Amino acid sequence: MKTLSSSFFLLFSLAVTYFQTIAQSEAEALLKWKNSLIQADSLNSWSLTNSNPCNWLGIICNDAGSIVELNLPNANLNGTLHQFNFSSFPNLTALNLNSNLLYGSFPSNISALSKLTSLDLSTNSFHQSLPPELGDLSEMLDLRLYNNNLVGKIPYQISNLRKVQHFDLSANYLENPDYDRFAPFPSVTYLSLFLNNLTLGFPAFVLNCTKLRFLDLSMNTLTGSIPESLTNLVNLEYLNLTSNSFQGSIPVFLTKFLKLRDLRLSTNQFTGGIPREIGSISSLRILELGNNSLGGPIPSSLRQLKNLERIDIKVAKLNSTIPSELGVCTNLNYVELSLNHLTGGLPSSLSNLTKITDFGISSNLLSGEISGDLFRNWHRLVSFQVQDNFFNGTIPSDIGLATELKYLYLYNNFLSGSIPAEIGNLINLLELDLTSNYLSGSIPIEIWKLNNLIALFLAANELTSMVSSAWDNQNNITGFPSIRYLFVSHNNLHGNIPSFICNMVDIEYLDLSRNHLSGYFPQCWRDLKVLKVLNLANNSLYGEIPSTVGYMTSLESLHLNDNNFTGEIPLSMRNCKKLVILDLGNNKFHGNIPAWLDKTFSALKVLHLRSNKFNGSIPRQLSELISLQILDLANNHLTARIPQSFRSLAAMATREKTMGSMYAPSTYSSFGYEETVDITIKNRELEFHKSLSLVVGIDLSNNYLTLEIPEEITALSGLIFLNLSGNQLTGNIPQQIGDLTLLESLDLSRNQLSGTIPSSVSALNFLSYLNMSYNNLSGRIPSGRQLQTLNNPLMIYIGNHDLCGEPLRKNCSVDNTRAFSNVDRNELRNGDDDQMIIWLYVSIAAGFVVGSWGFWSILIFKKSWRVAFLWFIDDVQDMVYTMITLRSS
Repeated sequence: MKTLSSSFFLLFSLAVTYFQTIAQSEAEALLKWKNSLIQADSLNSWSLTNSNPCNWLGIICNDAGSIVELNLPNANLNGTLHQFNFSSFPNLTALNLNSNLLYGSFPSNISALSKLTSLDLSTNSFHQSLPPELGDLSEMLDLRLYNNNLVGKIPYQISNLRKVQHFDLSANYLENPDYDRFAPFPSVTYLSLFLNNLTLGFPAFVLNCTKLRFLDLSMNTLTGSIPESLTNLVNLEYLNLTSNSFQGSIPVFLTKFLKLRDLRLSTNQFTGGIPREIGSISSLRILELGNNSLGGPIPSSLRQLKNLERIDIKVAKLNSTIPSELGVCTNLNYVELSLNHLTGGLPSSLSNLTKITDFGISSNLLSGEISGDLFRNWHRLVSFQVQDNFFNGTIPSDIGLATELKYLYLYNNFLSGSIPAEIGNLINLLELDLTSNYLSGSIPIEIWKLNNLIALFLAANELTSMVSSAWDNQNNITGFPSIRYLFVSHNNLHGNIPSFICNMVDIEYLDLSRNHLSGYFPQCWRDLKVLKVLNLANNSLYGEIPSTVGYMTSLESLHLNDNNFTGEIPLSMRNCKKLVILDLGNNKFHGNIPAWLDKTFSALKVLHLRSNKFNGSIPRQLSELISLQILDLANNHLTARIPQSFRSLAAMATREKTMGSMYAPSTYSSFGYEETVDITIKNRELEFHKSLSLVVGIDLSNNYLTLEIPEEITALSGLIFLNLSGNQLTGNIPQQIGDLTLLESLDLSRNQLSGTIPSSVSALNFLSYLNMSYNNLSGRIPSGRQLQTLNNPLMIYIGNHDLCGEPLRKNCSVDNTRAFSNVDRNELRNGDDDQMIIWLYVSIAAGFVVGSWGFWSILIFKKSWRVAFLWFIDDVQDMVYTMITLRSS
């Protein structure tokens, strides 16, 4: 008996010693790994002073004190697994390091964890390929390696994981395995390979994973058709093949999936319409078929999908009405049918969808009125997006009943009448866009009290007042304390800019341009310190710019052009050093151009000061504006010479630096601000939007600049236009003018230039407008293929009596200093008369055709189409002006 007790005690002592040895080995291995990490603040409990690792963060031990689980998700661990000795953890069954900062290669010695059943290394930065040894983890049930940077082929050995049930390698850069050696997973129920580099057809091994309930192969480059053998997966509940290149028709055999709840086939190359049989998949809750070329109608059989919660069939070329039967699917909470060719109106049955939260039918051909019944029943509505259609009538006042609304988009329709004050009941509203309709009247005072509103777009309507004239006390208006975007441009607003604008301390974009606002520039700008864009252009504002503008130090774009502002540019504006666009053109500013516009304004790309009363010389400091792409000082009273230092305008010296956007304004939701600048180029005033970033040029025309054109200006090889006309320039045209190889418009007319026209002009292969008229130029006109394509060639050189050669009738073989003979002049006039007759007939025909269509377009289409008609009128005016000038010469 004593011997037996001694033996038991000895075995117990040996076991304790063994497990103590294992525990010590495990603790030492963990500490070694911890010390290899760059950052491990969360592992402060891992210390020798706390000798029992079972008490350390993330550690779970068995009864014997050996570690069986290591769980450290979101622990901010930064480093690799290179120093992690997996062989020191013989009993580890679960390893979770999800959502950390781990990187490096995937460790092949992880195969030493022979008891591992769960491995989650997702959302890290592991790279290189997966090791084949991963297939040795024969006890694996749950494998999650998604959202890393793993590359290369998926090793076929990984299919040895016969017990795996959850298999997720998504969001990596993995490629096709060797399918001939890749066996199915007999136990897998969840399989995700989305967002990888899988190609070829539908992976064959998947078709034999018969226990699958969840399958996600989306966002790969899989091709071909969906094989009918997919029906082997009789337990399938979730099927996602979105964003591949599958072709053919949507297979009818999908109806055999009696348990299918989620069907996502968007963004493929499916054709042939939506099969009506799809209505028999009664278990469906989510149906996504968008971004295909399906065509055809929305089948009325969808009424059978009583469990349907979400339907997304946008961008599918659907060409029917919205079936009233859709209103039977009363569990629907999400409807997205945008960007199709749907016609007709909104069925009244849609008001039965009382659970709806998101409703999107934008960019269709829908018409009719928007019924208030929808909002009386849609109490959960969060997003209502019906923009870009042909809806008419008024905005129903019942819209104020949908108090959960956050996003209301009604823009680009034919809505009229006033904005209902009931919108002020939408206290959760974040974005309201009513742009490009025919809304009239004043903006309801109730809207100005929406405290959560972040974006308000009311541009391109017929609104007449910012605030109702009946509301006298504007001091009680908070003025959107959360607003960041406010656009009320292109309306008929009258009156002053309301003072409560300055309560909007978080505003970043404010556009009140193209209205009839009057009064002084408000003084209250001290608190708008995050304002990036201020556009008050094309109004009737007057007075001086207040010094408080200098407090807006975040300004990137300031448009005050086309008003009646006076005075000098305030010195305080030198604090606005982030300016990218400064447009003060077409006002009555006077004084000198500020010399503080220097190298400290390193971001300034557009300086537009034309048509004011600035005097004095052009400050040389402008040459330090290294990002400047457009300099427009035309129509002022500037004197002295053009600075030779202009050659330092670095952004004009090379084309490459002009590419890209003017700047990158912040965006909210789908909104992005688009800059607009009016530029006179090719003798026409053009409005540049998206292409503004590609425009590079200088306009100093109609001033009193003297002396010669500096040679240094020819170093600005990125120039697209150069206009020095209407000055008092003398001397020769620089011989290197041909170095401006990108020049499209060159105007040196109405100066006192002399000498010959440099032959290098013929090297300007992009030139489409040239004017050298009314100078003292002499000698032969250079010839060149591009010069011969210019319109009105006689007008280019008129007023230079000593020029000769084509296109003039003056032969250079005779005395070049002699004036045209009477015969030459008569021939010129006769040719001009013939040309006038031709243009007259062309003008009459074009005017009849375009004018007729323009008239009906104004009545039928949106207001923005009127712009095209007005451009035509401008062209006719230019033509008439040219003919009159020719006749008078």
